[in-house]
Order: sequence, then structure tokens, then C-alpha cells
Amino acid sequence: MPWSGSSGEYTNRRVPISCIVCLNRGLQNTVQPLSIFDGTISLMQRIFAPAWPGELQNQAFSYCEELASEIPVLDFYCRPDLESVEVLAQAIQSLGEKNA
Repeated sequence: MPWSGSSGEYTNRRVPISCIVCLNRGLQNTVQPLSIFDGTISLMQRIFAPAWPGELQNQAFSYCEELASEIPVLDFYCRPDLESVEVLAQAIQSLGEKNA
């Protein structure tokens, strides 16, 4: 996002992205890796792209598809508790172990 949110930190830097996490409110803390197709659809729902059909929408879809094919996309359903942090951290760590 092009704004700092509540952190107030405006730092222009490059860092590697190990995964993209799609946050959802849930009754349980669960993480599910998405397929490239489902990851693409999930990313399309979360970006600012034209709603009308056309070249710009096609470019946005292609970009999301490229992202989902290169970077794992996780669907994270969570409660507002400390366990949710632990569940997500474990899922991200296991991604790193698979790619090592």
C-alpha cells in the first residue's frame, strides 16, 4: 500500500517477499496455501483495479497471476489472539523450510 498505516514509518526500501497473506476473520486460526488460480483471484479482490472489462483489467489480472505463480499466497483465517500470530509464524517458517 502507498501509505504507512498506523506505524507512521515511511521507509523506501526493498526486501524479499516470502509469501502474501490474505487476512480473514475466522472462528479458528488456520492457514491454507492457495493454488495459483485461487491466489490470483484472491489478489484481484484485494487490489485497486478497474472494475470494467478492458486492457487495464487484463494487465491487473496478469500481474496478479504472475505474483501468485512466483510467491506463495496464503489464506489466513484468524481470531484476534496470540495463537493466531504463532500459527501464521509457523506456516511461514514451514514455507521457508520447503524452499530451502
